[in-house]
Amino acid sequence: MSEITPDFALNLQKLSEESGLSQAELARRSGMTRDAFNRYHSGRTRPPSEKLIALAKLFGVHPNDIDADQLVLVKRSDINSADPFFVSDAKNGDPGFANITLNMDMRITEVSKVIEIVRSEMKKAEK
Repeated sequence: MSEITPDFALNLQKLSEESGLSQAELARRSGMTRDAFNRYHSGRTRPPSEKLIALAKLFGVHPNDIDADQLVLVKRSDINSADPFFVSDAKNGDPGFANITLNMDMRITEVSKVIEIVRSEMKKAEK
């Protein structure tokens, strides 16, 4: 009889893989022991809210992106990573593409430039 891995563990595994860092390094950066990180990563234990917030900060995501079944109320500013962006697999599934989420304050003139670039890239992708 095989056990089903909980969604929070699958999400954590995906984020860990995308980071390219070892579990030991991810544990260190999130302020927990490697053993605790491994228990959450494997799905043996659900991380309590304070650990979930630490993991969310580490990966630059909202805690609900890791564990949607655990309601954690935090301000977005409390979980942002050092980078104002998050890169993940493309929604179209094409390995030649990536999805980027940008979250930062910019001057309107710079926002206009970013929008121009995005629109240009979207037109190229449609061809």
